[in-house]
Amino acid sequence: MSKTLQEAILDVMKDVEYIKKDGTNEQQGYKFASAEAIVGEVRAAAIKHGLLISIGYSEVTDLDAGHTKSGTAIYRVRVKGRLTLHKGTEVMSFEFYGEGADSGDKAIPKAQTMCLKQALRQIFLIETGEADADRETVPEQVAKVPLAQRTKKLPPEIVAHFRGLRLTTKQVETILDANNDDAEALRGWVADHPLPKTDMPSQGEEGMP
Repeated sequence: MSKTLQEAILDVMKDVEYIKKDGTNEQQGYKFASAEAIVGEVRAAAIKHGLLISIGYSEVTDLDAGHTKSGTAIYRVRVKGRLTLHKGTEVMSFEFYGEGADSGDKAIPKAQTMCLKQALRQIFLIETGEADADRETVPEQVAKVPLAQRTKKLPPEIVAHFRGLRLTTKQVETILDANNDDAEALRGWVADHPLPKTDMPSQGEEGMP
């Protein structure tokens, strides 16, 4: 006898009760369950139980974000996603939102990834051991890692490029946040934002440590 959609969902929930944290946020030092891990576990269980999962995105909304001194935008967007579960002729849909930020063309993909990750976690009630929102400190009270400490971990040529662009401390922090302090992502940002021909990298420019 073929299983119903509800039974297939319950079977996936039984198979994917918990996903171990496999990622680390280098800036704030906490661990998290990555989107890749969540999608991988749910996908395997869904295939096992004949559950088809599809997702579509719509309603991309631009949110407030920063700019570099030269006028280059740091994009921050919110997307609306509709995740649909299929089992035979039975269909069930859910709507979720996700946000993402980037200085290049990855803001929307990042928002889509966050949307999918949270949709799967909540639909299948997957425990990852991540902090409950009620236990978290409001952002204004979180002690931020000093910029000097963050830039110390970066390749010297990236820091020199920031100085050459004469970025303020706030602008550099926004760029680092958008790229998760990842050196390879920042190299891509640097490639997209060359120094003006009349400017040379300099030490101690506005706000830079």
